[in-house]
Amino acid sequence: MIISVFHGGLTTANHVAQLIALAVRSALVVFITYARERRCAAAERVPLLIAIVIAVRPAFTAPRALWL
Repeated sequence: MIISVFHGGLTTANHVAQLIALAVRSALVVFITYARERRCAAAERVPLLIAIVIAVRPAFTAPRALWL
């Protein structure tokens, strides 16, 4: 931004377009990073959830005779 002041100011069409592009790109990087961290955290919970379901399931199943 300091250099743009010496090269025609911040209000030239090129500088405004570059600033908008930089803001959009920064927002996109933040969004992708957030989504990736959230997805990884969810993926880490799945094996734990499966282990809990497998461990607890036999305690809540009815005998096979009752299923018929």
